[in-house]
Formats: sequence, structure tokens, C-alpha cells
Amino acid sequence: MARSADSLDRISLTDALQALKQAVREGALDRAQTMASRLLAAGTIDVTLLIHLAEHLSAAGTVAPAVRLSRIAALLVPESSRPYLIVIRAAAKKISSSAYRPGTWAFVCDPDNPEGARRAAALAVDAGNPGHALIYLLRVLGLRPRSAMAWTNVGLLRAKTDDHQASKRDLARAVCLAPGLAVSWFSVGNSASRAFNHIAAATGFRRALVLDPLHHAAHHNLGQALRRQGRVAQPITSLRRSLVLEPSQDHVLVVLGQLRLMVRDIEGMRRYFYRARAANPENPEAQFFGALGDLRTGRLDAGWQRYFWHLKLGFPKLTRRQRLPSWPDQEVDPTGTLVWNDQVGVGEEVMYLGALPQLVERVGRLAISCTPKLAPLLRRSFPEMTVTTCKQTQPEDLGLGARPAEVPLILAVAALRRSLMDFPVHQGYLRADPAVVARLRERYGDPDGRPLIGISWSSPRGFQGPDKAVPLADWGPVFQTLNARFISLQYHADPNEIAEARARHGVDILVDPDLDTFADLDNLAAQISAMDRVLSISNITAHLAGALGQPVEMIYPSEIALLWYWFHDRSDSPWYPSMTIHRPPPGGSRAGLMQCLANYLHDKTTPDAAPRR
Repeated sequence: MARSADSLDRISLTDALQALKQAVREGALDRAQTMASRLLAAGTIDVTLLIHLAEHLSAAGTVAPAVRLSRIAALLVPESSRPYLIVIRAAAKKISSSAYRPGTWAFVCDPDNPEGARRAAALAVDAGNPGHALIYLLRVLGLRPRSAMAWTNVGLLRAKTDDHQASKRDLARAVCLAPGLAVSWFSVGNSASRAFNHIAAATGFRRALVLDPLHHAAHHNLGQALRRQGRVAQPITSLRRSLVLEPSQDHVLVVLGQLRLMVRDIEGMRRYFYRARAANPENPEAQFFGALGDLRTGRLDAGWQRYFWHLKLGFPKLTRRQRLPSWPDQEVDPTGTLVWNDQVGVGEEVMYLGALPQLVERVGRLAISCTPKLAPLLRRSFPEMTVTTCKQTQPEDLGLGARPAEVPLILAVAALRRSLMDFPVHQGYLRADPAVVARLRERYGDPDGRPLIGISWSSPRGFQGPDKAVPLADWGPVFQTLNARFISLQYHADPNEIAEARARHGVDILVDPDLDTFADLDNLAAQISAMDRVLSISNITAHLAGALGQPVEMIYPSEIALLWYWFHDRSDSPWYPSMTIHRPPPGGSRAGLMQCLANYLHDKTTPDAAPRR
């Protein structure tokens, strides 16, 4: 007996569904996709089977079809969280932004599913919504309160939002619940690092390594934590272990290069920077720090060629859209040139301004766009130049003639300082206010005629301040050697530290309450000029003293990669002829450095150290 057409259609659809199930079971995903498409076109398919196929496709890394089928399933059964979970698993492998909204829908459809809440939290973090992520993670904790991983994730998220106390509490719960979980101890270390508690961070990373000695990231982070404690040998060991476990870490090679510099191993530094560039030629840190290595060793021409990789690292203090032809990159014969600062700190700005007299000879009339608090000092020092501030600069209003050009300050220095022979000898290019200088000398004058010695010992707002600082507790040998009146040139000085130094060393350090030497650099310049000698670490005080031509002993306790301009193992400064640089011997301490400085000052002949009349 013949069968009807409807019966034939039903049988063919049934057979097709069976064939689809068979293809999914056999892993023939291409054939299964084709069958599913035909069944969808026919208007009938088993949604459960469709979801099952999408899960297989997602697991196989076939992202686009998995997402497409899951979205169709979500339309057919919007109350189910399974299609949304497939979408976020698949899309998260490619682009998190595509997965964030489906992750939210999965959580809404099934808030009691911890997987949905966990994945939604991860995607919220990737999408820059830490508040949403915390809600999802707290829901996971509500469902699984004894989950060490859940507490770990909550603790990490709180650390990212700078809630360090809560982060410490949550991570403590995690390690109490699962003390053998390396990832929790690793997270303890990361949280402590974010809170700048480097001793606790090192402890967390060490515990993680006891549980998982092959955790290359824990070795790396332990090295960084030890480095931030001022150590050198132990960080090198930890970073090398990390590199053995994961040789492709070009960023670790960069850090190892910086550490070799700290022990004054120039060849070792160059070797690591070269390996970092070879491992990843597009790594701006590898290129930039390699350039700093060349500059530090006096190979200025080679160093400047790669120096401008720093633009990809966010180092410039200012970003400015250039509106005028650029000197010297473009063929331009300017009638006047605008120079503007793009450097990290005002100290470097002061140092690079020493190139302006030579720049005038090359480009004609100059206008300087400087840091605002330098403007009064520069107007006095360069009366023939137009001085404006970074916030006021309008190139067309500076009177630069018919063919104006512009140049960043560092680019001008790179063009004019191609070798160490290009540094001119000078007696200072900045000029303090003579009336203020005279008034301060009279105010500070010592009844016994002792010389005035200005001191600066910290860089509380400067780059790598702790590495540059020499606490007053270590200044005993200097105070005991010099029969002088000591004047604080330190901005934001800690009154407690000064009081402790007075008690410890029996020295009176005069602090002028009428001067704000941080906000008013013109007053700081006058105060420096009123001194017979300046003793300072690498900060704005040292730079100003050198630029003013004042005798300055620059105390440099630790080699810092970015401060290339003090060069390698030099006791003089090409930038500042009046400066002497004091470094500790290899492996030496700050206390030992200060003893060497005291010996140097004791043995130094006295005419230029005697008080001025």
C-alpha cells in the first residue's frame, strides 16, 4: 500500500534527525553542520540536538558556526542559559566584547548556575566593568562558599580596584580553605604587589613555588618583588629560572638587562637587551632600553636611532599635535622655531635646556614652551628668547617670522649631541634672581663664617624615588666631616626625619619656612645659588645646581636604566661641568657611599668650598 506525501516527509525528517545525531556522535562536524542547516531551512529541528552540536563545534574551536547555532537556539528557547554559555565560551576565544552581553544573559536566565556567573564575571573584567564582575563573583561565593578559587578570584578583583584590605582578607580565606592551591598563593603575592608590600608579595610567590616549582610566572613575579626590595642577586636568579621555564619572555630579558646594569655589568646588560630585541623586534621596551644602554656608554649616535621607541611606552609627559613644520626632519629654513618639552620630569627638562644656545645658531629666533613653574627662571636666563608655558602656547602668536618651525626638546638634543665631543664647557646657563640670592645669603649667614652647604636627600615625587634616595640616617660621616652650616634644599621634607637626624648626628639642619621650593623653582634656584656647595641625590636640585654652575656633589647610590645621562662609571658630567658624581663601589651600600663622600670632601682643597665673601 502506498504511503502519503505527509508520511514520507515525516519519515524523511525523522531519518534526517537520526543522521544528524549519528554525525554528531561520530564527530563529523562539517556533515552535521550541513544537515542542521537543511533542517533549519525546513523549519524543524530538535533544539536540544542543535545545542549539543554547537557545544561540539565550540570545543573543536569552530567559533563562528558555534556562535551562530547557539544564537538560533537562544531565540528558540530564550529561557535556557545553555545557548548563552556556548556563545561566551566560543566568542571568548576570539573577542571578549562579543561574549560579554551573552554572558550577562546566561546569568540572568540561570542565576543559580555558578559556571554562568563565573564566566560572566571574567567577561565583565575584560570589558572593563569591575563592579559587575564583583556582583557575579559574589554570587558564585553564595553558591559555593567553600570554593577556594571563588575566594581567590574575588580577592584578585578587589586588588585590581585598590581595595587592598578586603583583597588581603578574601585571599586569606582562600589559602585557609585550600592551603595546597598554588594559584591562591600566587594571587596573594600579586595582591601584595599591588599594595606595594613587596615583602609579603615575595612570601606569597615563594609559597606558590613550593607547591608548583614550574610556575614560571611565580618565578618572574618573585624576581620583581625582590628587585623592588633593592636586591639584585636574588632577582637575577628568580628571573633566570622563569626564563628557563618559558624562554620566549622577552620582557624578562629586558628586566635582566636592567639588573645587570645595577651591578655595573655593561656587557651583560647589552647581551640581555640584544636577546630581547632578537626574541621580539617589535617590543618597544627591548628597543628603548637597548638604546639607553648605547647612550649610557657614550655611543650617542647609535642610541638616538632607537631612543624614540619610548613614544610607544607612554613615557612622554606631554602629547601635543604639531601644527608647524618639524625641524630637522623636514627640509625647512626657519625664521624662528618653537621648542617644547615632552620629557618625563622637570629635571631632564632643565638639563636639556642647555642645548638652546647651540640651537639658536641653527634655527634662528627661539620660543620656548616650558613647564609653568620654570617660566620665571627661563625668562631671566634667556631674555633674547620668547618663553611661554605648555598651557599657553599658540605658535602663531610667538613672533617666529614668515617660516616658523617647531621641535620637541629631546629631538633638538638628539640632533645637537651626537657624541660626547658635542658637549660645550659652560659656567651655567641659568641665572637666579641676584636680589633674592643676596637676601638669602644674609639670612643664612653663619656667625662663625662657616660655609653654607645645601643638602637634598630624597625624591618623594620623582621617578624611582626610593632607588635614588639616601636617608638622612646615612649622612653621619658627612655631617661629622664638614664644619659647615647645613641648609635643607629638600622639597616636601619629612620633619620627623630631620628631627631624627638632629638627634642622631648632633647636626642642625636649617629649613626655611618661607620658601616653597617645589612649586616655585625660581626661589629654589636662588636658594641653591646662595650656597657655597650643594650635596644632592639625582633630582631637580642637582639639575638646577649644575645648570646654575654651582659646585654640586651628586650622590648616585643605585644605577637606574632610565637615568642614562649620568653615563657609565664617570665622576664628571658632560651636561654640568660644575658637578662631581659619587657612586658606591660595586656591591657597596649607601652608608659606604656616604663614607666615601665624606673622605672626598675631607681631602678636597678648600678654596672653592670656603664661604664666599
